[in-house]
Amino acid sequence: MDTLRGARDAPVTEDFFKALSRVKNIHEDVRILLRTNQQTAGLDIMEQMAVLQETSYEQLYRWTQNECRGLTQESCDISPVLSQAMAALQDRPVLYK
Repeated sequence: MDTLRGARDAPVTEDFFKALSRVKNIHEDVRILLRTNQQTAGLDIMEQMAVLQETSYEQLYRWTQNECRGLTQESCDISPVLSQAMAALQDRPVLYK
């Protein structure tokens, strides 16, 4: 959670993507709780993960924008992290666009 809720200008690293993937998995796994008697807990966890996901995607979007602005025709070196960021943003078509 600390990695995903870092400072707005914090660099995005491999750990960010690992944490984002873990949040997505938790969000999906919580659906099992919704089928049991633990529906209240499931809804609470699902809501927390959804908020964390949205915050993370917005941070990733801002970081990606800043990285893309730094690209010029002379130096068009696209880092693996930027490629990974673009791939992750495809989950949110509005941000990817």
